[in-house]
Amino acid sequence: HRDMVDGLFLSSGLGDRPVKVMDDMLAAAEIVRRHGYTGYVHLKVLPGCEEAQVQRAAELGDRISINLEAPTEAHLARLSKAKNMRQDILQRMTWIAKAIQGKRTDSATQFVVGGAGETDRHILASVSELYRHYGVSKSHYSAFNPIPGTPLEDVTPTTPTRKHRLYQADFLIRQYGIPLPELPIEEDGSLPQDEDPKYAMARRTLTDQPVEINRADARELLRVPGIGMISLKRILSARRQGIIREPSDLAQIGIRTKQAVPFLLINGRRFAEPPPRQMTLHL
Repeated sequence: HRDMVDGLFLSSGLGDRPVKVMDDMLAAAEIVRRHGYTGYVHLKVLPGCEEAQVQRAAELGDRISINLEAPTEAHLARLSKAKNMRQDILQRMTWIAKAIQGKRTDSATQFVVGGAGETDRHILASVSELYRHYGVSKSHYSAFNPIPGTPLEDVTPTTPTRKHRLYQADFLIRQYGIPLPELPIEEDGSLPQDEDPKYAMARRTLTDQPVEINRADARELLRVPGIGMISLKRILSARRQGIIREPSDLAQIGIRTKQAVPFLLINGRRFAEPPPRQMTLHL
C-alpha cells in the first residue's frame, strides 16, 4: 500500500512435499494479487510440483522459472543426488513453455557455474537448447563457492570473471542469434578469460574479412565490436540518407569507432588494424 516494493521474487526450499510447498507459494502470490498488487512477480516452480500448479503460476506471475543448475544429467548428479534432470526439471520446463503461451509471462532458469566440473561449452550448448526448444527467455549464472562440511567443500571456487564471460556469451546467443560453433570457445571448452567474447570472435573471424559498413546486413554488423542494437539502427538510418565515407561519419552518429573501425571497410578502405588482444568490451 505504501509503494515501497516494486517487485516480488518468491521461492522456497523443497522440503518433503513439493506439491504442498508449491501450493503455499501460489497462495502467497494470490494474496498479493487479491490485495491489488499489479507489479512484477517472479515465481519459482519447484521440482516435483504438478502441471496444474505450473499453469496457475503462469497466471499469477510475470516470470516463472525452474533452475536447471547443471548442463547435463551427469553434471547435475554431482550437485544433487535427489534431482532427476528429465523427470524433475525438463518435464516442468515443458509445462512452463506450454503454460506461458499467449501470456505476457516469460520463463527463466539458472546454472551453478563450476561446481560439477562442467565446461563453458557444456553450459552454452545447454543454454542454446533451452532458448530454441523450451521457450526460456533468460538464463542466470551463479558462481560456485564451496561450503565447509559439504560433499563439494574441496572444489575450487569459480571466479567472477568466468561468470561474467558466460553472461557476455549468453547475450550473443540470446540477443544476436550467434550460433554456438561461432563463439570463441577454446579447445578445453572454456571461453577466453582475458578477452571479451564478442571481441575474441571478431578478432578470429573479421581480422582478415572485415565488414563493409555500407553494404553489410544487420546480422553481419552485429558481429562487429562496438556495434549493438541501438548503433545498428543508427547505421542503417545513416545509410538511407547517404553513403558513410569515413570514421568521422560513424563518430557523428555515436558509434564507438575505436572498437568498430578495425573490423570495418568503409567503401572498400580499411582505416585501422585490430590490436592483438583486448581485455574487456561493452556489448
